[in-house]
Amino acid sequence: MTDWKPMVLDLSHHNTVPQDFELAKKFGIRGIIHKATEGLGFKDKKYGARRSLAKDAGLLWGAYHFFRPGSVADQVDYFCDVAEPDGNTLMALDHEDAHCDVRSVKRFLELLEEKTGRSPVLYTGHVLKEQLVNVIDPKLGKYRLWHAQYGSSFKINSSWKAPWLWQFTEKGDVPGIGGNVDVNSYADTPEHLALEWAGTLPEPEAA
Repeated sequence: MTDWKPMVLDLSHHNTVPQDFELAKKFGIRGIIHKATEGLGFKDKKYGARRSLAKDAGLLWGAYHFFRPGSVADQVDYFCDVAEPDGNTLMALDHEDAHCDVRSVKRFLELLEEKTGRSPVLYTGHVLKEQLVNVIDPKLGKYRLWHAQYGSSFKINSSWKAPWLWQFTEKGDVPGIGGNVDVNSYADTPEHLALEWAGTLPEPEAA
């Protein structure tokens, strides 16, 4: 494994993208994960246009859903309807609301995996660590962890050996993106990131 390198941005309507992602790509960014939905009543209006910009720049594309209390199944359906994932779209659950318990988080990920046919990503930080104090959860640990902890190092729950992505700052300065931006590092090559990106599940073995 190589050193952690900034390769992925996560964006929402709060961020400014003046024209395209070409400058960000030249900086070393290889993927964009954009907010698509929140709960059952919010759809990010910037999602569709920026998806086209990212694809025009040759960047990997992903979508995330900000989890809120309420029907898990309905939120999964809403997320997929808005995100319209193709075979190369990363799908992620953003778990920051402490009113959503671990059981609901696991159910969301399981339903999303069933609906899309590939393994989603779990974004979280201190909330999940506080919910899993001294607990190892193998059902959660099978999903890739996108870990939020700002600074020069991180500490994660023992359900994972390492994060898949590490959001190390919310105040990144990336060419082509207006103002502060969330920047995420990856500890392997851009080529390997692309291979893992969509979370494609292995084909079942023939009986």
